Amino acid sequence: MLDIDKLKQRPISVFHIPLELLNDLRPTDYNASETPSSVDLTANKLERLELEQSTKEQEDGSLTCRTCNITFPPTDRQEHRAHFATDWHRYNIKRKLTLGLEPVNATDFENMLADIAESISGSESDETDEEDQEQQEEDDVKDLVAKQAAQAEASAMIEDEQQSNTVLSSFEKKTQALAWFQANTLSPSVHFGIYRRLTDSLDGLKQLQNAPKSRLWTIIMVGGGHFAAGVVDVNKSLQYGMQYGGLDVNQVKMVVHKTFHRYTTRRKQGGSQSANDNAKGAANSAGAMIRRYNEQMLQQEIRELLSQWKDYVNTSEQVLVHAPSNNRKIVYGYEGAILTRDNSSTIPFSTRRPTLNEIRRVFIEMTTLKITKVDVDAIQAQRQKAAEKQERARQQLEKSRLMDSSKKTTEKPKMAPEVEKLISLTRQGKEQVVLTHVRKHEELLLPITRGKLTSQLVPEQEEILRRFPSILHLAAHGGHAALVSLLLRDLQVDPTIENELGKTAYEVAREKDTRNAFRRCMHDIPDMCDWLNAARVPSPLSPEAELEILERDKQRKERELERRRMIEEERRKRDDERIQQEEAKAAALRQQRQKSNATSAGGGGARTLGGGNNLRTTEMNMASMTPEARMRLEREMRARAAEERMRRLQGK
Repeated sequence: MLDIDKLKQRPISVFHIPLELLNDLRPTDYNASETPSSVDLTANKLERLELEQSTKEQEDGSLTCRTCNITFPPTDRQEHRAHFATDWHRYNIKRKLTLGLEPVNATDFENMLADIAESISGSESDETDEEDQEQQEEDDVKDLVAKQAAQAEASAMIEDEQQSNTVLSSFEKKTQALAWFQANTLSPSVHFGIYRRLTDSLDGLKQLQNAPKSRLWTIIMVGGGHFAAGVVDVNKSLQYGMQYGGLDVNQVKMVVHKTFHRYTTRRKQGGSQSANDNAKGAANSAGAMIRRYNEQMLQQEIRELLSQWKDYVNTSEQVLVHAPSNNRKIVYGYEGAILTRDNSSTIPFSTRRPTLNEIRRVFIEMTTLKITKVDVDAIQAQRQKAAEKQERARQQLEKSRLMDSSKKTTEKPKMAPEVEKLISLTRQGKEQVVLTHVRKHEELLLPITRGKLTSQLVPEQEEILRRFPSILHLAAHGGHAALVSLLLRDLQVDPTIENELGKTAYEVAREKDTRNAFRRCMHDIPDMCDWLNAARVPSPLSPEAELEILERDKQRKERELERRRMIEEERRKRDDERIQQEEAKAAALRQQRQKSNATSAGGGGARTLGGGNNLRTTEMNMASMTPEARMRLEREMRARAAEERMRRLQGK
């Protein structure tokens, strides 16, 4: 009898499972049923099918269409050929290939088209081009087939969801890469797992025990500028592991291996240089150019190595590749590529940085039988919760689809193009164009211009209706005085309409010229409405009053200019007097300095410039000077002192 504790004492290779355990295993996972592949319906397939039908008919000497199940008179070959170009025949072919359903007769086909478009037979018009008609007919058939295919798919999905019991639990989702088995003589909670890349059936697991003489695995890993690859000799590695009681990373025997690294990743930022170039454009820094060059060299070196290992790849039992993101184009898809999707597969679990030890660890992980204890009741409970969650999601999806379909069927009202143009011209203030446009569509636009805008006329523009419920409001708020006058005088627009804030068109006008347009109209057509109380225009504006206002404004501006001119002249006069005073003080100071110099030169022992009483006098005079005059005096004093020193030196 099997003992689970003994089985866990040492790792079990999937190639050397004890016979007692192997014969006791049974599968426990739920394999998803294979879905039929969709038929690629192309024009070539249709032509080939029609050709086969025509050939068979010629051989039999009869004129029939096996697709539509109809027969033609032997003498009517023209009608027989024309039948293959009809929508009915094309629909039955697509119905058979795409939907797998029996053909329908002509009457049923016409009824089906009723929901898509009008009946094609007899629907040609003198105004319709022949090519457009053929295109329309082909589109109708496509729409009909697509609609029926979508309905069939939705029905199948709902039926599968209602009848299927293969909803996966969280444990099964995490371990989808593994195929699980149970032992008949052990507890149901004990599960044995093997990666589906090797096999997912009990027969396949038994075939793995028959080891060929030569069994090689090729494992290739590339990422982040790191590359590691190795060809593992499976038989030697397993023999060494059995001899020493378990397989260790250092005991995995390789025929050949290779690792290298190049600087291609942007440090502290992540991502390759090529990915950054594609997203933000090519960088011109030294580091970017180095990384770009290293990416090219890494790609070249890897492809050269794969070419050298072509024989190993072709003879390997398993070729496992880890090349995430942009690294896939290094090993796949180039001209003369050694690796393809058919002769290789991805590593079905998370891996670390590509190194030689990681290659060995991947091999050990793939070839070791997984033994774990699972709470079957908990899995059933999780599966039930997942099924309920999926059912709620399905109901929500159906509800949202119904809401979307109802929204699509409900047509939203659209603004009439004449009204939209009227509003646009009003905002631009083109008074003559507005008048012409209203006169051109007078029956529609004149009531709208004189009255209020409604939600039916201006849909989805609540802001206009709330603040500007009339065309006059729009013109007044835009500052178009001429348009306001035209609306009031020529179109008799009502100026008493209020918006939701209780403001009339006059009150929303922001410029004085626009408000004066209302006041002029109040004077010229006083009987039009209650200007003062309803339209809230404060007073009329007659031409005489307007001229008087303009004259007062002109006089006020002239007085203001005269006042500014007098202030400027007064300031200029004060500046001239100050300058004259400063110049007089400077002249008096120069005279005093010259007199002092003459006295000191004649007296011999007299004090020099800048000394004694003369210094105190100079300081007193400088205290009353302006900064400019003081600077001129200081320069002159330094010059006088220098002249005095030169004269004394010459006297010696």
